Amino acid sequence: MTLKEFKVLLETKIKDTTRIFIVPHEKADFDAIASAVGMFDLCEFLGKTGNVCIVMDDLPQNMTAGVRSIYSETVKDHVFIHSLNIDSYLTGNDLLVTVDVSKDNLIPKHVVELLGSFSDVVTIDHHREDEHTLLSSLSYIDCDISSASEIMVRLCKLFGMTITKEEATYFLSGISLDTNKFQKNTNKGTLEVAARLCSCGASIQDVNDLFVDDFANDRKVQRFIDNTEFIMHGLQNVAIVSDGNIMYTREELAQAADYLLKYADATYAIGLIDCDTVGISARTKAGLMDIVSVMHEFSGGGNDHSAAAKVVGTRDVELVKENLIKLINRDEFYRGITELALEEIEKEKVKIIS
Repeated sequence: MTLKEFKVLLETKIKDTTRIFIVPHEKADFDAIASAVGMFDLCEFLGKTGNVCIVMDDLPQNMTAGVRSIYSETVKDHVFIHSLNIDSYLTGNDLLVTVDVSKDNLIPKHVVELLGSFSDVVTIDHHREDEHTLLSSLSYIDCDISSASEIMVRLCKLFGMTITKEEATYFLSGISLDTNKFQKNTNKGTLEVAARLCSCGASIQDVNDLFVDDFANDRKVQRFIDNTEFIMHGLQNVAIVSDGNIMYTREELAQAADYLLKYADATYAIGLIDCDTVGISARTKAGLMDIVSVMHEFSGGGNDHSAAAKVVGTRDVELVKENLIKLINRDEFYRGITELALEEIEKEKVKIIS
């Protein structure tokens, strides 16, 4: 389905419903909150003022500084509710729209329990489908696009909706996050969208300010990175960082994986994210490694550039790391030159010499 075709069907569903519930993934990042706010504004643009809400269970004190800043600015004129309060808002003719997520294990549990209460479910995402993908009546999932924010900008353009300076900055922060500041998963279309956002008033400085981590967070991630080890597989270099001694947020694991991508073809950050849950964040350059299939082995998912997983019911980071290394040593997860290819190269060299 093209985005234009999706736009037509989405407009019908929005206009035919009484109330719309917008759900980003738990522990929302820049892309999640930006696309949620963007969808809220789009629904109001289509005449649903007073009947739209964003469902977020994240507590402000647990948000990263940048996400908390966006939340603090938007909560003034956007309705945010906790998932446990959805029941009191339901009318019997309600639409659920998930943004930057399409998996039932990445949204609040109470939303999953209430799926049958919605008249329609729409998903907008840029991560691969898997066994956790929500059953929806309408979906737009494009794994070749940088972010949900980029999808939302394109949708706004199709609807003829004006993007405010603030919205443009939020969208640009979402794109910047998911492309590691335009170092991965970036094509001509992504840059055109970024240019459009700048023309709408987005400030690169404002976006950079959102990314400024506090000193304690920065030092914590840097100390984490000190535990990095590198594994060569063929001509590809894989970096793995792990620590089972302290608790990390998923954002901190992602920051470590992003940072290490400057020095490796694929990166994995492993750490405790809950008292009995180990988190994994994975990155790769230009899809050189099939990190999504690797994360599927841990019941996770993602796209060709960014992926993640949660291993629930364990605190054993070292065991998770050992299992990950076993996978990393398998040729099937690589798309570049592997040991087998190297052997062929060596054989050719021998032929030439002899």
